[in-house]
Amino acid sequence: MLDDRNKTSHIYNKEESDGIFKKIKDKYAGEIKILLVRISNYRQPDPPKENG
Repeated sequence: MLDDRNKTSHIYNKEESDGIFKKIKDKYAGEIKILLVRISNYRQPDPPKENG
């Protein structure tokens, strides 16, 4: 994904840019959705309670 991101800054070839767009649509979007679900379900532990 990072390589494709870096390529998009310097692509002047329609076929290559279309290929990267297809990867974003078909692969990366689903992976990002999964990551967002995992992040939204993550719960940090409660901080320790102070004595007193």
